[in-house]
Amino acid sequence: MKSLLPLALLLLAALPAAAAPGDDSLLALSWQPAFCEANRHRAECRDEDPGGFAAGNLALHGLWPQGRGSRAPAYCGVPDEVREKDRTGRWHELPPVPLSPELRREVDRVMPGARSHLDRHEWIKHGTCSGLSADDYFRESVELVEAAAGTRFGRLLTARVGGTVTVAELCEAMRADFGEGFEDSVHIHNSGRNLSEIRILLDEKPGGDFTLGRGGLADGRSRLRCDGSDGRRELRVDPAG
Repeated sequence: MKSLLPLALLLLAALPAAAAPGDDSLLALSWQPAFCEANRHRAECRDEDPGGFAAGNLALHGLWPQGRGSRAPAYCGVPDEVREKDRTGRWHELPPVPLSPELRREVDRVMPGARSHLDRHEWIKHGTCSGLSADDYFRESVELVEAAAGTRFGRLLTARVGGTVTVAELCEAMRADFGEGFEDSVHIHNSGRNLSEIRILLDEKPGGDFTLGRGGLADGRSRLRCDGSDGRRELRVDPAG
């Protein structure tokens, strides 16, 4: 579990202030070229820059406090009219996220979707439940994306851009990063033949022992499994553009 420690330590400050020890937080990382292949109309995809991401092509989708119970907290203290704008996809009408100029540049670098106001959506729905200021919430998010790029699986994806990787190869790298039993807490998603997203459930333990969340990751989407036919499946690591 040693290789997980830097990633988990970075998450510590992003846990909800009201969360009890053992509560989970979920880091969602998109493979940006795969997203853009299906969303060419989005602002961030019309002039996709192969070298424009801070962590290769791993991009920040979101950092979501999970809390306790069957449903993750959302829209904490957000007025009903703002919730309605978010839920109906009118993200451009949401209030701009108050970030320092320097951090704004970093967020734009790791979250290309900010060009379509994804940052506003993520802050309104999830960040408001983190117990952090917008600056602190997004600073931790930026650091987590960059830390993920330095993991074994992050380096593997970077090395395979323009080619393919098997699910089994990804799982082997993740096992080296996170240890045995990671499968319920780290999910691999695909869009057709393309790798599309990786979601990592992290858990705060008392006494500074940080591990993967073990409650199981129920994210409502199908995921690829490490063994059987899924393990042999080849995923395209789509290049930008």
